Amino acid sequence: MKTTLLILVAIFSTLIGFGQNLIPNPSFELYSALPNDLGQFALCDQWTNCSSSDSDPDFYHTNASLLGDLPITSVAEVFPYSGNALMGFVAAGKNGSNYREYLSVKLSSPTIPGSKYNVSFNITNGEVYNYSLSGLGVSQLGVCLSNTQLTQTSNEPISATPYFESFEVIYDKGWEKVSFSFIANSSLEWLTLGVFNDDSDLDIEFMEGNSSLADYAYYFVDNFSMENIPLEFLQVEDDRDIASDIEPEADSEFPFFVPNAFTPDGNGNNDTFSIIVGQKNIDFTITVFDRWGKQIYYAKNGNPEWDGKCSGKSCPNGIYVWRVKYSKKDKEGNEISAEESGTIHLIR
Repeated sequence: MKTTLLILVAIFSTLIGFGQNLIPNPSFELYSALPNDLGQFALCDQWTNCSSSDSDPDFYHTNASLLGDLPITSVAEVFPYSGNALMGFVAAGKNGSNYREYLSVKLSSPTIPGSKYNVSFNITNGEVYNYSLSGLGVSQLGVCLSNTQLTQTSNEPISATPYFESFEVIYDKGWEKVSFSFIANSSLEWLTLGVFNDDSDLDIEFMEGNSSLADYAYYFVDNFSMENIPLEFLQVEDDRDIASDIEPEADSEFPFFVPNAFTPDGNGNNDTFSIIVGQKNIDFTITVFDRWGKQIYYAKNGNPEWDGKCSGKSCPNGIYVWRVKYSKKDKEGNEISAEESGTIHLIR
């Protein structure tokens, strides 16, 4: 019986798009004019607000004037991560308000189906003032990639399944980096940042500032990147045993292949979430959690496969978190213990 063998392949920089940042104007340095007020996102080249008539993210620049200036903004004190510009937006209002703003950009070229991409950006809340209306933090901040531009009505949430979603509340006075990888399943053309879907599953918490004034979770972002990166594995048809044929180098940082989506719809294609072990003699455990942190699947060693069920019932569509803990030996024979985590999309 044929099995799908995953083998390592070399990916050369001559591949189309490899190493090229697909995010145009990634640090907001290109603009038609300097801002002098809040809500002037349209002055920044390429970036949009999902065509909302009411949502108005803020463009800031160190050479701007009045409310568009840096580092002293009406929300917080903040310096750009790089260059002279950044963008700010209200990710969410108070719990139950379902208030949203989004930042969106069309990629310089569509993704190539089957290719792997890494997306990263830097984010901060800045030094919030006691008189600021910000100071809240929110979970489920995510990135959605789509074939067409997402559209927002007024300041209402956009219903979509993001490719990445933070299950913890993001809040930091300094810049922190958000990074994730995915394999494109189609020709995706738009990237949108924000909190998707309504407030029912969100954690919205007061973090600092003045609790009586804090009305929204406000974030500054800078330094976006989306690059085509080498696939560690290539699928080919083969009759050989999978485990005995995969031998990546001993110092591989993460000796597993973990997919980013599966479709447990019973059609016999991609019905289970399974990881492929890329190294012999390795001990590991894999745990899957729902968005509230509840453990719904656990396995140790072998060839684990999650069928998308919890306690015998089908889990709903959405994003789940996986965590792999493992131990292996490096080239010198030393035992190394490590842990990696990521997200998996369950799509029926």
